[in-house]
Amino acid sequence: MKIEQIFKDILEMAAAHQASHVHVKADEPVFFRVDGNIEKADTRPVSADEILSFIGETSSMDVFAKWQKSRRVDFEYFLESIGRFRVHVFMQRGLPSAIFQSVKSDTPGFEDLALSESRMKQICQTENGLILLCSNTLSGRNATAAAMLDYINQTAKKHILCIEDPIEYSFTDENSIFTQREIGIDAESFEMATREAVYENADVVFVSSLRGSSGSMENILRLAERGSLVICGVAAHNAVSAIQQVGKLVPAFKKQFSSMLRFCLAQYPVTALSGKTIFAQEVFANNGLGRKFVEDDDVARLTALIESGRDGNAALVQSVQELFAENKISKEDALSLINGK
Repeated sequence: MKIEQIFKDILEMAAAHQASHVHVKADEPVFFRVDGNIEKADTRPVSADEILSFIGETSSMDVFAKWQKSRRVDFEYFLESIGRFRVHVFMQRGLPSAIFQSVKSDTPGFEDLALSESRMKQICQTENGLILLCSNTLSGRNATAAAMLDYINQTAKKHILCIEDPIEYSFTDENSIFTQREIGIDAESFEMATREAVYENADVVFVSSLRGSSGSMENILRLAERGSLVICGVAAHNAVSAIQQVGKLVPAFKKQFSSMLRFCLAQYPVTALSGKTIFAQEVFANNGLGRKFVEDDDVARLTALIESGRDGNAALVQSVQELFAENKISKEDALSLINGK
């Protein structure tokens, strides 16, 4: 069997299972990630030679040269029957491994994610400043970001610049136009890409991850001050910890941060009664006294403000109660979300 056909069969099987990722280790079983869980695929192991042949047959000469030099490489692979994949190949225990990540073309809507449509639409109409979108790793931040960007695409005439690692969703220009840059392929680093964004005439900028870079955060604040709306992903468990994390990255720019921050959205994945992954949400709206609390890093007052549910703020318990009342989640999952906060 031809090398490319071997991988085509695996990826088509993954698509049939609605897998987000495919893990291929030399001479080991293939695994899919489905709904956040790793599952063994019903297919034969792929050999090291087959993985190496796949790189050589499907990537450019430049990409293959990078592989030969560094023994790690990222590239894009397209299958007409399925769509695009981001491929990351690397060495582990002296043998090549590959991870295929599906680049989705169908973006979810707010209703699909069980997020409040009225609240999210209002947030997306923010003209400028900074919106932090936070969750734990692999907790669907990019799905929410995609829904936000797609809403803007449908309703406004903007230039939307996405800086991502990796690209998870592929957008089609409608009322707005998209520029999507992937770290490692289109730009060297988040810091470089956010610095260059100043010259790229973007109305909306999505940065998928801060990665603990003070340089990136300083660039993001400059973009917000110049009039762009910046939506930035942060790996944090709740809104207050995300605000603290960003504040520590830019202590000399704390006043600018407190002034530019518009919202901080924290989300918590849960399996709905329908079997889909949906999200409970916590919202910090930076109005009035909130700016002072952010600047002073006043954890107690920030927490109290969010839990008050006033002036655009929303506590997690409020979101969980709504999901339970709408019969979207079980009582056990509702209690688990609230107690696990």
